[in-house]
Amino acid sequence: MAKQASIYNFFTKSPAANNNNSGNNDKNNLKLKGTSVCEFDLVWAKLEGYPWWPAVVCSSPGENNTSFTHKNKIHVQFFDTPPTRGWVKETLVKSFCAPGNKGIPTYKDTNWVKAVKQAQKMEGSGSEDREALIVHMLPTDGDGSEDVGGSEDGSEDDGGGSEDESDNSKENKRRTPENKNGEPKNKRRRIILCSDSESEDDYKPDKESESEDESVSSGVDENQLTDNSHETHSEMDSPVKETPKFKKFKKSLPEKSPSLKCLSSVAKSSVSASPSNPPSSPKVSSVTKSSLAAFAATKEAVVTEDSEDWPYLHNPWLQPDNIKDRDHKRPTHPDYNKRTLHVPDAFLNKQTPGMRQWWELKSRHFDTVLFFKMGKFYELFHMDAVLGVQELGLLMMKGDNAHAGFPEIAYGRYSATLIDKGYKVARIEQTETPDMMEKRCKKMGGASKFDRVVRREVCQVTTKATRVYSFLDGDDANTQTSHLLAITERGPSGGSGVDVCEFGVAFVDASTALFHVGQFTDDTHLSRLRTLLAHYPADQVLVERGKLSHKTNALINSTVSPSLKETLMPDKEFWSAGKTLAFLADGPYFNTHTDDGEKEEEEEEGKNGEKKKKKERENGEKKCIKTGGIAWPEELKLMLDEGDHLGLTARIECELGLSSLGALVWYLQECCLEEQLLTRRRLSRYLPKDTHTHTHAHARTSSAITRHYMVLDGITLKNLEIFENSSGGTEGTLMERLDNCSTPFGKRLLRRWLCAPLCQPAGIHSRLQAVTDLRTHTDTLQQATRLLKSLPDLERILAKVHTQGLKRQSTHPDTRAVFYEDIKYNRKKVVDFLAALNGFKTTLEIIDTFKDITDIIGTLTSNLLKSCITTTDNGGNFPLIHKDLNFFDTAFNHNEARSEGKIIPSRGVDVDYDAAVTTINNTKLQLQDYLKLQCTHFGTKVEYWGNDKKRYQLQVPDHACKKATDEYELTNQKKGYKRYWTTHIQTLLNVILNAEQQRNIALTDIARRIFNQFDQSYKKWESVLECMSVLDVLISLTRYSQQTNTVLPDIVNTHADVQPFLEIKDGLHPCVTSTLSGDEFIPNDIRLGGVGGAGGSDGGGAFTLVTGPNMGGKSTLMRQTALLCLLAQLGSYVPASSCRLTPIDRVFTRLGTSDQIMQGQSTFLVELAETSSILQHATQHSLVLIDELGRGTASYDGTAIASGVVEALLTLAPRTLFSTHYHSLVDDFANHHKVTLGHMACMVEGENEDDPTQEHITFLYKFTEGACPKSYGFNAALLADLPRAVIRAGSDKAKRLEKTNARKHAFRKMFALSNDNNVTRPKALREYINIIKHLE
Repeated sequence: MAKQASIYNFFTKSPAANNNNSGNNDKNNLKLKGTSVCEFDLVWAKLEGYPWWPAVVCSSPGENNTSFTHKNKIHVQFFDTPPTRGWVKETLVKSFCAPGNKGIPTYKDTNWVKAVKQAQKMEGSGSEDREALIVHMLPTDGDGSEDVGGSEDGSEDDGGGSEDESDNSKENKRRTPENKNGEPKNKRRRIILCSDSESEDDYKPDKESESEDESVSSGVDENQLTDNSHETHSEMDSPVKETPKFKKFKKSLPEKSPSLKCLSSVAKSSVSASPSNPPSSPKVSSVTKSSLAAFAATKEAVVTEDSEDWPYLHNPWLQPDNIKDRDHKRPTHPDYNKRTLHVPDAFLNKQTPGMRQWWELKSRHFDTVLFFKMGKFYELFHMDAVLGVQELGLLMMKGDNAHAGFPEIAYGRYSATLIDKGYKVARIEQTETPDMMEKRCKKMGGASKFDRVVRREVCQVTTKATRVYSFLDGDDANTQTSHLLAITERGPSGGSGVDVCEFGVAFVDASTALFHVGQFTDDTHLSRLRTLLAHYPADQVLVERGKLSHKTNALINSTVSPSLKETLMPDKEFWSAGKTLAFLADGPYFNTHTDDGEKEEEEEEGKNGEKKKKKERENGEKKCIKTGGIAWPEELKLMLDEGDHLGLTARIECELGLSSLGALVWYLQECCLEEQLLTRRRLSRYLPKDTHTHTHAHARTSSAITRHYMVLDGITLKNLEIFENSSGGTEGTLMERLDNCSTPFGKRLLRRWLCAPLCQPAGIHSRLQAVTDLRTHTDTLQQATRLLKSLPDLERILAKVHTQGLKRQSTHPDTRAVFYEDIKYNRKKVVDFLAALNGFKTTLEIIDTFKDITDIIGTLTSNLLKSCITTTDNGGNFPLIHKDLNFFDTAFNHNEARSEGKIIPSRGVDVDYDAAVTTINNTKLQLQDYLKLQCTHFGTKVEYWGNDKKRYQLQVPDHACKKATDEYELTNQKKGYKRYWTTHIQTLLNVILNAEQQRNIALTDIARRIFNQFDQSYKKWESVLECMSVLDVLISLTRYSQQTNTVLPDIVNTHADVQPFLEIKDGLHPCVTSTLSGDEFIPNDIRLGGVGGAGGSDGGGAFTLVTGPNMGGKSTLMRQTALLCLLAQLGSYVPASSCRLTPIDRVFTRLGTSDQIMQGQSTFLVELAETSSILQHATQHSLVLIDELGRGTASYDGTAIASGVVEALLTLAPRTLFSTHYHSLVDDFANHHKVTLGHMACMVEGENEDDPTQEHITFLYKFTEGACPKSYGFNAALLADLPRAVIRAGSDKAKRLEKTNARKHAFRKMFALSNDNNVTRPKALREYINIIKHLE
């Protein structure tokens, strides 16, 4: 039974009552001011601070509670929807009567009037009818003992409040007063101004204003954010929290409200996470969880349909018929911008300064949830607040307008929840303190009230595709990448006669700052674009308005949610190539000047006379090409026109790609992320995997493979269930089976390897040799695995350290943002940095693990493995990082930095800090020497006295003061002493003060400089990551090979004498080890090309027609064959007794049935489109799998199309498995010299042609030669539990159809005989007789 909401969910919890008066009354009869009250009686009950409400007396739902009274309180159930209950003091319970009598006032509130009407209907009913009203609810925590109710003295007056209540003012537990008309008055927060300004939301981060700012909070005491109290734990652990939920403020958007439509662009529609599948969110400590419990609504905090509307819903300019963007364009206008909103000036002028600020920001980010900083809280208003209550479980604040909030430290948790559900979140920070605001207003002269509010700016906009996991965000548990994709399209050129289009794409993984830019042509089926979307899943797509074809739009819409598809204006937002290059050239992203320690590092290496080639080898560094003062990354340089020496013109074949990059940069700039991502200079050129080094015609006929990678398009990845099964999960996928990786970056590399297996035998053999070497050293394998599992996500931590060490432009709002939790954030930055250092130290231990084996390098055969575990000085790829790590080990005290969140550099780390400290120490020594001279001068003990700027005053005893000459300036005195300053002391003090100021300046930026110094060696760290990720994937493949009976595949290079072939003996499905019934999986043999055929027989032919009964395993066999080939070329052992093949350049699949409704394609059209792509792109090196082509149309049409496709494939000669139930197709090609026949065997018991329901078929799941005589479709009908009568009727119909077809065939044969002049009459007669007998 669901736990019912208690009265606390609708009214504020009153302070604990005094329990001096104890004792229980008779549970069946209670005297109440001379009136007898019994169970199920109607009463008026009042909770302090709220109006009298009709209720029915009932027992508490607790297990041991059989009474409706407890400690001078009465348990009642209020008339409400849904019903609520609670304990009310006896003094605040009256027998039910008409409103206006017995001191019961009359209210106009609709909910109150409705409750009174419900009570009046039950007034004349009996106890049994009233008992039926009682909802039998599970008790909340503390039922029967929770002190709830009115004031301590039992007063019925609403005007007074208890002392306890006033003490809890910071928790927003104030009562709601009533207005003059007796109506419940709307509760409002009290705003305490921090200055004389009119601002309602000023923020001053100092101790003096902390108590004041709490009144501007979201109703939770600051102490609750840190104290791990018992009460808070109770609330977190309870299924139903007892946090108040205010019924009066439980408002929602009406289901059919027209205002709801105008807010549909705020965020995508998402399904709330169920308890079994909660949204991924950052991990938080138990203290934080308990702190945030006060902000979470109860599970019963649902939005009801009958609650009243919020005021913002009635704004005329928010209605669908009136809504406009900031440029006053209506949604019907072709240039309408759904991201913005027009807010009338007249409306803004009526708002408070803070709320005007909010609406101005909302008008620029209408589709985004605004986390609006006020003091130490992020506040949500209006439509954002309603969303926060619905999606985050926040409590609605008191007041006329929708308003919710949470503390600053909870940003990561709440933002991650919304982002996971597909919303966009904007973090808006205060970039000014009240003092700064006052100074600004004074400079302005005539500042208006709207100027007298602290400035706030958007510091970051985050979506699924723009997550960077900064110090404000929580830790990420999702290891997979999210991409932001920009795409534009150029249609086919006129008169080309070829239906091809050209795409420009650019995409970025914001968590690692890796950009890809590319441009390519595509066929009419968008094969390459589908492959890109499958290999690099996009969580958000930017498209150029009016440039995409209908077909491309349909594909994009089926890939991402409409709310995460951004349409950008050409040139203004979706920049041209020239505009993109000009922006990058003007910005600080690829400047030739070095930052911070980079210049010193280059100078030091120059002094040591190191050669550039050696530096590049050790750092694994790609050079940047300098053009016009810009150090363009090499990949980007290749896209520039060589004729433009300024580097601002793109090559023609790269214009679309760079234009898409411009769209990415524009959007990242809107998200305030472009600087931290572009300055990493990680840019790669995207080339489709099916790009040929030679012409396509040459590739189709060449005996050698020209590609480096096998092509697995989106359709193949889906049909083979590489990453996702048919249900959308990962269970049973190849990725799940192979993923034994220990690190997040290893898992990401494994996915990239699976998307593009190798084609060149040399590379495949190197991986296979590495797996073989690791299999022979199991102890080393285990030690390395243990160390790898201890590594954090170094790839993303490097991105964090880069951002934390970046000297941002002053224009970035985060440089001005004011945070309350700076110490915590600094501590988190230090922890991330130390995690990186410790992680790289662990990589050295991994290298040492392999070195510990005696002469291991001599026993290793794989150059790939050697390069991963050997340092650069010994010819490997692992860089020398000992010196770097030793420097940062001694650069500062790690334990002190971790605990205090600040870095104090060691000597020799920072020149400015060292100079300041040296000056301070030397000056103090001079002061001590000067003090000794003064002691000698005065002939007595003289001490320094004072602090801060009045330090080092000479404190001289009175008896020696007569020796003070004119150079001694008397500053003050006390009994028995006088204090002096001299010119020399003041000079030295000024030196100390200046040095201390320089030291403090150095300390404020020291952490950033150390992070930046670490980031200067980013190429070294990336090389380490590359080595460790490759090692991790190789170990994962080794683990897989050890879990099953696997064999080393033999990859044979093709040449003129070796034609493409595939030979697998006793092959098993890589992802299935047993059948559904628990039996072992049946191994099968496959031979295609060279010596081919089924069952291991010789016969030749690369084309095999596969037949067999329904559910006999044909599709599984085909998938198994493709997966085994993929594994072999991935560099893994395969589950078989033998596997030999020539490399496969591409796997094509036409498996299963599905339509694409969003793209307007039927099942049959999808089949033909996929088949068309096969015929256009397949080569003799391809592997083609086609399952039951033609079943989506009439049998004759399907057979004809299948026959034509078979003939086309025989011409192309790829290795092909073609399954079919068209036995006429089998008859037509049974004797073809390039075709072999095979079928999935089965055993039939009790075969009965008259009644197929009596047959019992046992599937043998064994692939054997020859064709299957029947498909045994009625057996599948029997297994599907079709009525036996239906099956028999179908069998009879099948026989009649067979006879009809036989007669037609006989008629055609007889007609052919009659027209054959070579056939004599007697012979023709004999043939007629034979045909008639056959029909009988």
